[in-house]
Amino acid sequence: MTIEEAIEHFLRDLAIGQAERTVRTYATALNHFCEFLDQSCFDPAATPASKLTSDHALDWVRWLDEERQLARVTLSTYTTALLRFYSHLVLEGLIGMSAEEHEQLQHRMHTIRGRTPHQQLPKVPPDEVVAKIMRTARAAPYDPGNHRQRLRHLRNIATVEMLRSSGMRVGELVSLRRGDLRPQDHTAIVTGKGNKQRIVYFDEPSWRAMQSYLRIRQDGKTGQALGRLPVLARHDRGAGDKILPISTNTVRKVLNDLIKLAGVDEYGVTPHSFRHYFATKVLEATGDLGATQDLLGHASPNTTRIYAKLSSKILRKAHEKAFGR
Repeated sequence: MTIEEAIEHFLRDLAIGQAERTVRTYATALNHFCEFLDQSCFDPAATPASKLTSDHALDWVRWLDEERQLARVTLSTYTTALLRFYSHLVLEGLIGMSAEEHEQLQHRMHTIRGRTPHQQLPKVPPDEVVAKIMRTARAAPYDPGNHRQRLRHLRNIATVEMLRSSGMRVGELVSLRRGDLRPQDHTAIVTGKGNKQRIVYFDEPSWRAMQSYLRIRQDGKTGQALGRLPVLARHDRGAGDKILPISTNTVRKVLNDLIKLAGVDEYGVTPHSFRHYFATKVLEATGDLGATQDLLGHASPNTTRIYAKLSSKILRKAHEKAFGR
């Protein structure tokens, strides 16, 4: 089996149970590895995978750092991708590397790439900025007599309201189907990273905005199974009469347009900023790190803990509890 064939085999296996974005990132990393091999020693399309050694992996990390000048986080991710590929080669018996040699390779690669940089605190938009974006979405100009424009207007309101109140990732938002909604308690079941499911919650304004939009859309006339239709749909001429889901790029464009209308460009608000805003609000209101972790769908509490550092209220309460005012 050639190196390229081994990579294809590895990526096919990886796709089982892994998020599509992870597979794409690992494929990009391994494309860089093939480029390095082609430039430095041999053609990966014609060379057996058994020719690969620890030195090829180590030299590749150095090459990436010097030639590509990647961000440290990206370099760390790419290194992880190659290590997993080498683990695949060892498990499949495609290279003659002992477990001890493999462990040494992992240690050396981690040493070469250096420490991962300190995690920067995410930027959380202030309450007044979020409120202004919400008001702007409702007040945005449109032609009430134009059905497509009316649908886009209501959809855009629902989009930002759902982001604000649920903490969903933008990819989760655009993947939401009508069958995922649970009207009895104003929640939805979403599928997040690693195909893990969780329940997300909506407050009254966001649920009303969503339902107002869906009522005007009148999906029942399409004859399609209602539960399989997207919650947020396209309303451009290209979509025609079909109920097609919007893309993450559409969400970004909608938000960027509203930010410009609201005059809050300087805050650098993105769809993911609403997730940071949501996490901080929940943690400040409850002080419950575990609940915040579950609502966000974080696999590790360490990821959620970053929001505790953002809130002066939480840290102030902790200090007062220990030392008083």
